[in-house]
Amino acid sequence: MAEHRDYERTDVSIRVAVWSAVILSVMILVVGGALALLRLQFEGAADVFPQRPPLVRQGQIQPPLQENPQMDLEELRAHVRKILTTAAWLDEDRTAARIPIDDAMEMLAEQGWPEGAP
Repeated sequence: MAEHRDYERTDVSIRVAVWSAVILSVMILVVGGALALLRLQFEGAADVFPQRPPLVRQGQIQPPLQENPQMDLEELRAHVRKILTTAAWLDEDRTAARIPIDDAMEMLAEQGWPEGAP
């Protein structure tokens, strides 16, 4: 019966391994040098914008969070409900007004879309 071998019959070339290590080392040095130059450039650019953000000036690390989000949501919904259910002038010249949405839907159902409306 013939002998069957399932493995590599040649060794790794030392020349290829050394050149790969040299090329990898050179690439690491080039990228590291480029990053060092960028860092120096950006550190100099920090002087152009001396103002710090307001939250940092106040000594806060993170922005303030809502204390009661449920109440904020209820206030928002009440505000939207008021806008949708009341009539009011939209400008000081009284050339544009809003009407309750139920009235607007009734008017559209009775009269249809006005001519030239998109």
